[in-house]
Amino acid sequence: MPGKTVVLGLVSSKDPRLESIDDLRRRIDEAVQYVPLEQLAISPQCGFASTKSGNLLTVDDERLRGPRSIETKVA
Repeated sequence: MPGKTVVLGLVSSKDPRLESIDDLRRRIDEAVQYVPLEQLAISPQCGFASTKSGNLLTVDDERLRGPRSIETKVA
């Protein structure tokens, strides 16, 4: 897949528990088995609600999602 970027939606937009950086790195390591690291990016999931009532996250929960994606550095 030269010239393509695969975006991994690893940061949940549905669960208020924030993923640990170690968990995110482990999932990236799994993806590297199939796609070179240079072609990977991470982001929050799409954010669409799974139910009519929506996702049970507060605004503060959501604000933590972006920085967690940025904090997860891999070498």
